[in-house]
Amino acid sequence: MDRTERFYKIERMLRAREFVPIGEFLAALDISAATFKRDEVEITDALKQQVVETVAAVRALLSSKVLPPPVNDQRCPQCSLREICQPEALAATGKLHRLRDGLFDPDAPL
Repeated sequence: MDRTERFYKIERMLRAREFVPIGEFLAALDISAATFKRDEVEITDALKQQVVETVAAVRALLSSKVLPPPVNDQRCPQCSLREICQPEALAATGKLHRLRDGLFDPDAPL
């Protein structure tokens, strides 16, 4: 079954009733649960160029042997390097520098 046939089959199933159990979808489409969750992406020239540029950037990063600074964003809680990277500590360096610079200045704000 090609992509278009699959879309029409899904549409017919959903028009017949609002709720279709996932098991029925899998059986009717003859696909696995992993395939059901997978998004198909069209490989365009722009996407190919983005992949080429990303590969080049990663290779340059690896050959430089210098780690990029941590970003401390929404990706950090799930990252396997969180304990090594310590993004919260490094994100606070600006505040730490201000405190250090004012350490011996009695007029410096806390």
